[in-house]
Amino acid sequence: MVRNNTISMHFIRHFILVLIIPITVSGLLQSYILFQNTYESILNDAKRSIAKADLYFTLVVQNTENIANIVCFNSGVQKALTSGFLLKNAPDNYELWKEARESLIGNFIPYENIFSNAIIFNEYGNVVLSLYRFNENASLFDYEWFDVIKDSYGQGVWIPSHVDSYDSNSSQDHVITLAKKIRVFNLEGIETDLGYLVINISEQKLYNMFSNFVVSNSSSFHVQDRNGKIIIHSDNQSVGKQSGIKLPDNKSGVFFDDVNGVKKLISYYKNEKTGWFLVESALVSDIFGSNRHYLISTLLISMALLIIFIFVSVKFSNSISKPIHELEAQIGFVENGVFNMEFKIRKTNIFEIDRLVNRFKTMVQRLNSLIDEVYKSKIKEKELEAAVNQAELTSLQQQINPHFLYNTLDSINWMASLGANEEVSKMVTALSDFFRFSINRGINFVTIASEVENIKNYIFLQQIRFGPALCIEMDIQPEVNEYMTMKLLLQPVVENSIIHGIQSKVGGGEISIKIYKENDSIIFLVKDNGCGMDQATIDRIMSPDKKIKSVGLRNVIQRLSLFFPDRYTFDIQSRLNVGTTVKISIPCFRDEEELNRVFNGQGTEHAK
Repeated sequence: MVRNNTISMHFIRHFILVLIIPITVSGLLQSYILFQNTYESILNDAKRSIAKADLYFTLVVQNTENIANIVCFNSGVQKALTSGFLLKNAPDNYELWKEARESLIGNFIPYENIFSNAIIFNEYGNVVLSLYRFNENASLFDYEWFDVIKDSYGQGVWIPSHVDSYDSNSSQDHVITLAKKIRVFNLEGIETDLGYLVINISEQKLYNMFSNFVVSNSSSFHVQDRNGKIIIHSDNQSVGKQSGIKLPDNKSGVFFDDVNGVKKLISYYKNEKTGWFLVESALVSDIFGSNRHYLISTLLISMALLIIFIFVSVKFSNSISKPIHELEAQIGFVENGVFNMEFKIRKTNIFEIDRLVNRFKTMVQRLNSLIDEVYKSKIKEKELEAAVNQAELTSLQQQINPHFLYNTLDSINWMASLGANEEVSKMVTALSDFFRFSINRGINFVTIASEVENIKNYIFLQQIRFGPALCIEMDIQPEVNEYMTMKLLLQPVVENSIIHGIQSKVGGGEISIKIYKENDSIIFLVKDNGCGMDQATIDRIMSPDKKIKSVGLRNVIQRLSLFFPDRYTFDIQSRLNVGTTVKISIPCFRDEEELNRVFNGQGTEHAK
């Protein structure tokens, strides 16, 4: 009973790990991602919304100021001001009133949807002209903000929201006002005041415009000054009061704040024309409410799934626990290497479990026979691979001998024709030493000291042939002599420099041979100042295509790839008419056993 409970708990834990936790984590992660995306989207929307509102407000302010400038310099307006005309005397001088009013109307008609009225006062504060109905007996001096415009020097002054009781067209609605002096230069060049222009803008129409840019249905919009005093608001009772929102010093921004105990998202933008701040506030609960509902739904679903899966896992585990324990015992025998045991697993009448047991029996029997087959097959494969590699190595190595023999015998024949018998004798001796080194079968690795001695014999043969036209310098680091290398590594490289680099160059050339140790590698560097080679030739030499025929550098590359797979480098740098540099790198090793350790078991078939 204890074992069954343990298996049940095992299944429950796995169900939780495999299904419930991923589902819950996925739901929470999706909720978090949704919240983050919603959060970023709302902040960006708020920034764009308030920026658009400011752009539109700036256009309204800019256009109003432009119209004010045009009106102030309008000849009809200035004529009415200088003539002493007053609005209440219009019937007595109808033509003058008509001319001045048409001049005024022509500038304001394009923006009549937002302007409440435009009034021109003379320098004594009396009404001269008005765009719409206005109390003709009004006096500009009666406005409480008159002192502000009186002290200005002709620039426009923006007046916060207020009620203009003289403006019949605004119907006692709140307006914001642009007031500006009308000034002109007289004949003496002195600037004098002719009067004043007052433009009333409907606050309600302006606020309706702002409502097109709100970020949510719960958003409210208002304009306040730098001290927090409300200038424009949908609720006229709030105008002139403190908003309760303290804005940072930045030009614009978005932040969360508690306003009268309510959490709100505040976005603001400072209007450069007026110095006022456009402020939008939205309830956080309305903005993020849908995301919170999604999170709660995810948690509830996850809890329901957890209960369901625990119940299912208990029922399922109990139905298969006993045969599983029996199969586990049989597997223990197999783990200990016992394949000929007697199977004592009861039939469960559960198709999947019975089939699993039968296949396990078949698998154990087949495994026993396959182990023997694979073992024998691997031995044959290793033997075959070693034989093939050795045959290929022998073939590649033997390609060098006929090629070099042909060139050397040609040199000996040339010396013999000159009657240099002593030199011929030395060449034959050097040649025999070289070939004794080359055809020493069964040895693929030699010490670097032996390789250097062999290349010296080869160089001696070539210097007799080419004479002073061939200059060779050798710089061998003493400590590398005890290390081993692939036999006949340098000869094909040096031969390539002589035949394809120096022989074709007028005046001969120089070859430098350097061998040194660098970290865990031995570096062979052969450099000549011969004719060089183009990139196409380099690509052909370096090509992995074995069908390309070559007995020189490609022979070296192919043998390196067999002896030092993935542990060697072979690089050619060459410029036409400048020279060629060949750099070879192989791992450091003092004997074949050390080489095998370098390759962690690779190369055991080659190192013979």
